[in-house]
Amino acid sequence: MIGWFYDLLYGAYRVEFESDFDLPESVRRLSAATSRTIFLTWTHQAAVGKVSESRVSLQRVIPFFGNSMKPFFCGEFHVRDGRTILSGRFTLHWFTKAFLSVWFGFCLLFCLFTAATAFLHSDQDVVWLPLVPFGMLLWGIWLLWFGKWLSNDIAWLSERIEKALSDRPQGGDAPLSSDRAIPA
Repeated sequence: MIGWFYDLLYGAYRVEFESDFDLPESVRRLSAATSRTIFLTWTHQAAVGKVSESRVSLQRVIPFFGNSMKPFFCGEFHVRDGRTILSGRFTLHWFTKAFLSVWFGFCLLFCLFTAATAFLHSDQDVVWLPLVPFGMLLWGIWLLWFGKWLSNDIAWLSERIEKALSDRPQGGDAPLSSDRAIPA
């Protein structure tokens, strides 16, 4: 149970994308396929973030829709055996992890405190008190799970990255092969 919860909050999906181009061209193409700021994406969804050889940080931005539980791609380019590889992971934003860690920690401490209070007092009015922070804890877990379930950002971002790093035609008829994204 603890492992499942830890993976839900802190887990990451590691992935590698192999490029058909050399390192500078791969960086240029991925940079051209993404926006630098969310302010340029008011009318359409886009991959937004920073792209350089040493750091790639991308997120999917959908106009007028927010989801703090969506995954972000964090990675870097490197050359292995003459091939350019973009390796990284899809994970929650660091602020979301920090906020939820504080939330769950507070709920757990509040639950322990109210359970101790209910145990020490024989009054029937405080027996139900530990259910409040326990409910808050369960609600937070459900909200995190639902937010991650609602997001389709890993597949969407992977498709955009694959298109940018591929030398195949960029038309709508060109199917993407799932073997280009290699789970690491």
